Amino acid sequence: MTDDSELTALKTFLYEFCRELDIVAYVRPQHEFAISMFSTNLKNGSRQKVILQDLTQNKGMARKCDYAGVLNFWEDHFPAAKFKVRKFGRSELVNGDSVSDFSHVTGIRDQGLIKPERRNESLSWKAQLFTMKLNGQMDHIPKKMRSKNRAHIFRALEKHFSGTGIMPGRTETRAFFEHFSESNERLRKRYFSDSKTLFDVSFDKYPEENKKYKLTINDAFEIFAKILPDLKS
Repeated sequence: MTDDSELTALKTFLYEFCRELDIVAYVRPQHEFAISMFSTNLKNGSRQKVILQDLTQNKGMARKCDYAGVLNFWEDHFPAAKFKVRKFGRSELVNGDSVSDFSHVTGIRDQGLIKPERRNESLSWKAQLFTMKLNGQMDHIPKKMRSKNRAHIFRALEKHFSGTGIMPGRTETRAFFEHFSESNERLRKRYFSDSKTLFDVSFDKYPEENKKYKLTINDAFEIFAKILPDLKS
């Protein structure tokens, strides 16, 4: 929700049923958020090829990654709410799990509850390129059928081809993250004053140079052959 009218409507709705509100927000290093969004968007039909987009051109992404600005926006609309800001990372979460962490923060007792299966796993880079090509070929299919078919395909891809996706280069990844250094510092001072930095980030896992990822016709047929039995069932 990025529009004033949307939050006003949400506020009106919630206070019909609640006297008090707690708002739980999770933040993670901005480049990790962008990489995760890229993967999710592919599964929703995106043909996006650039993971870390130009923030001077993509104002929407710039706003989403300005966490201090986003929280200020929500605080303006919910001044009486208690805000609980958490870092999204296995080492930061209770039991290394977002469901356990949210239960802990909100006081929900999860004994006897069935935890959902892990979903939205990252696809391997070959599966991501396969998805890009597939998304470009589905325009002629009616939207409702397209969404249904895409859901079946992505479940099969997650089952057989989860893994490390396309990785941006180290230099551009660092620059993307550092673009939000001022915003992150404001957030740290307000919610994590005991920490020296908001995020403890290492860029070692990113390649020094941008790699050229290419899907061969053999790769595409191998993926198709692997997921076909799941699509027929």
